[in-house]
Amino acid sequence: YYPVVWHLSIEEFFYLIFPLIIITSNNENFISRAIYIFGGIIIVKIFFSYIVDANFFRTGTLLRFDAILLGFIIAHFKDYLLSKKKLIFISFIFFTSVYLFNSNFFIDGRDVPYLKFIFILLMQVTSTVVMLVFILMEPLITNKNFRKFSLLISEQAYSIYLFHMILIYILKKLNYSVFFSSSVYIILCFLISTLVYKFFEKPIMKLRPKIIN
Repeated sequence: YYPVVWHLSIEEFFYLIFPLIIITSNNENFISRAIYIFGGIIIVKIFFSYIVDANFFRTGTLLRFDAILLGFIIAHFKDYLLSKKKLIFISFIFFTSVYLFNSNFFIDGRDVPYLKFIFILLMQVTSTVVMLVFILMEPLITNKNFRKFSLLISEQAYSIYLFHMILIYILKKLNYSVFFSSSVYIILCFLISTLVYKFFEKPIMKLRPKIIN
């Protein structure tokens, strides 16, 4: 009905199941258990790539637990990874180049089992190195206005994600020029996400219980 929110069921199931892993773990085996589970999901996905179609392989709830789990593992090793600056930038150039120059190849071959698997894995690794590059570059941004604007956009990122496809579909139907459509898209996307964040998302987040140390 609204395909852009396919990730919500993954998050809900993950936050129901993952606490069980935490409860049954201790400080010594917690992260290693998370890594084993991540590896297990990757192995399962190899077999399922031959069974399910490309769309379900990308959005299926039980097949995408590894997406959130990877973020958790990366957060655990963040300081160590950030110390490998040269490796991060080399990986960034390599993986983004592989994606940019081969995106049509992966899209055309989305029904080929091993390509489905490789593409999702490539996106996970690329997203990781892109995020690490942004973290490394953050101290270089000294302009206060630019930093404020970047913070504003980051706060509205989820609202932008939720509404961007609707605007794309509408503007595509109107069939205006690329320049005009792109300009209207950016303006509307910013305005709508600002309103949604300010009057819906932010008030709800304020209702969350405060954690007392």
